[in-house]
Order: sequence, then structure tokens, then C-alpha cells
Amino acid sequence: MRLPVETSLAKLLPAHKRHTQSAEILAKQLSLMRQEAQTSIQDSRERNADMVNKTKSTPELQIGQKVYKVKDVLGDAEDHKTVPKFEGPYIIIDRVPHNVYKLRHFYTGKILQSHVHVDKLKTCASARKTRCQETL
Repeated sequence: MRLPVETSLAKLLPAHKRHTQSAEILAKQLSLMRQEAQTSIQDSRERNADMVNKTKSTPELQIGQKVYKVKDVLGDAEDHKTVPKFEGPYIIIDRVPHNVYKLRHFYTGKILQSHVHVDKLKTCASARKTRCQETL
């Protein structure tokens, strides 16, 4: 709410006028700032991706190799702390582009319906190695 003094003085004060030149200059500066922000964000993303991917390597698995698959879903009676993280062993029977594999269970011979990405697989040798390190 306005005070009565402000309403009486408002009629005497000049109306606010914005210069078109300063508005155009401000618009140009804002567009330059947006472009610089976008390029710096993109550079930051690329640096972070390079840093993360520096140590990451995708293993090349061969057909006929034994692997373990990450257990995706826990059963009702299983506890997430005590259940094994991997299930299997499976044998690789087919390789599809983009590091995706078709698996068959080693003991039962049942073929999995879906293909499995290499990130969800672990070779038997690396599984034994991590199992031995956990017991130490």
C-alpha cells in the first residue's frame, strides 16, 4: 500500500523511461554470457567424461567363455546383505554389436531370453579374485 505522501509526490515525479540503446546492449551482453556459460558447461562435461573413462575398459569376451551375471532381482526370502551378487555360471553362445551377449546356463543348458550387456557380466577368473579378496 502507498502512503498518502507517496501518491501525492508520484504525480510530480517523471515517469520511468528506459533507453532502447541500453536495452539492446544488455540483450547482447546476456546472449554472450549464455553462450559462454554453455561452452564452459560443455567443456566441463567433456573433462569429466574423459576423467571417468580414463580408467574404464570394456572387456572383450569370447564365445564359449564362462561368465557370471549380476543378480537383477532379489526374491522375497532373500536378504540384500547376504545374497550372492552374481548368478551363474553361464557360457557365452553369441555376441551382438555394442558389447551385448547371449548366454546359456552352464549346468541346466537353459538359454536366457534377453541379451546381456557386458557391464552386467563378470568373468569367472575375476569373480574368484574378488571372492578371495573379500575373505581376507
